[in-house]
Formats: sequence, C-alpha cells, structure tokens
Amino acid sequence: MELDTFYPGPKTDLDFPDALLCTLPCGLIACPLPVAYEVLPELKALYDSCPVEDPDDWVIDVKIHMLQPDTFPCIPDWHTDAVPRGPDGNTQFDATTPEAPMWLWVSGHPETVYAANRVVLDKLEGHADLSDNRERFDVVECEAQRWYRFTQLSPHRGRAAEKFCWRIFTRITHKSIAPANPTSSVIRRHAQVYLDSSRVSW
Repeated sequence: MELDTFYPGPKTDLDFPDALLCTLPCGLIACPLPVAYEVLPELKALYDSCPVEDPDDWVIDVKIHMLQPDTFPCIPDWHTDAVPRGPDGNTQFDATTPEAPMWLWVSGHPETVYAANRVVLDKLEGHADLSDNRERFDVVECEAQRWYRFTQLSPHRGRAAEKFCWRIFTRITHKSIAPANPTSSVIRRHAQVYLDSSRVSW
C-alpha cells in the first residue's frame, strides 16, 4: 500500500494569547464547523481561516494544551488519523478513503512532524507497521500557523515540548470519513499529554 504525505496550504498570522487560552475549555471534539462559532467563539479567527468551501461538510477538533518540557501534546509514535476500525477495534487500512481530505493547523511549538515521501509498504495492518518502517521516512516539521492537507494514509507523529508553552492543535475532517463523536458534547473536557517517564518530574 502506498502511503500519502502532507501538502502545505494557506499561512495564517493568528494571535491567541496565553491569558486567553488559560480561560478556555480544552477545545472541541468532533464539532460541526458552523457550530464551533457558537460554542467556542473565542477562536473565531481560526475557524474563519479554515481552507474549505462549504463549512457544513466538515467537523473540527481542537486541543488546547499547557505543556512543560519533555511532554508530548499528541501521539509520539508514527500513526495516521481517522482510520476505520472493525468491531474488534483493529485498524482497517483497506477501508480508508484516500481522496477524502483532512486539514491540520498548529499554533506553534512543538510542531508536528510528517513523512514527506510516499513510502510503499508490503504490509499495513496497524500503526506498529508505520513505526517499524520509520527509517524509510523523510521527516519534515510542519510550519506553525500553516494549514496542511493530509489523508488517512499520511504518517505523522508528535514532538516533545522543549519549553513551557501553550499550544493549539486543530484538525478539520470531511464528514464522509469523520468518526462518530464518542461523547454527548462537542466541548472537549480533557486533553491528555504523553510522557517519557524517565525524563519527566513534577
């Protein structure tokens, strides 16, 4: 199976100061894009910048993190997003829709990294197969405040923060491939961080 990559899109220059972010909930989860304006209006400029023609066709996920050095705001190992899963919970890469897009935007450090080359894998049954082939990836860092188009077959991973900072992660997903909202609310009540326990202390 041939993997996909990330494609740079529009650049933004948005300002969401820490003094604002610390007053907000942890973001949004599987929220219809038009509804985002109602439930989290403080990020209106971000929604306005989404590079899509018909907002009704999209859902938005937002994660707002307060980070300290050596914490990861997202999955640290190679993975792809929105891959269908079977009744057993296992990923079904043969059920993906490569032509259906998603878009990613991060406010700043630490930036997501992605595989810039389109690697062909003989076997792709789970995300572990991506990690096993990580040496084949040409790794590129996303530019902060730039939208990137990607698909269910675009490998990427998180990076650890190197300083104390706030970070906004945003992904918009076409409704044709968007997973069902697992909650009864579009407000994100928590935003987990990932730790290397050998390097983090409180």
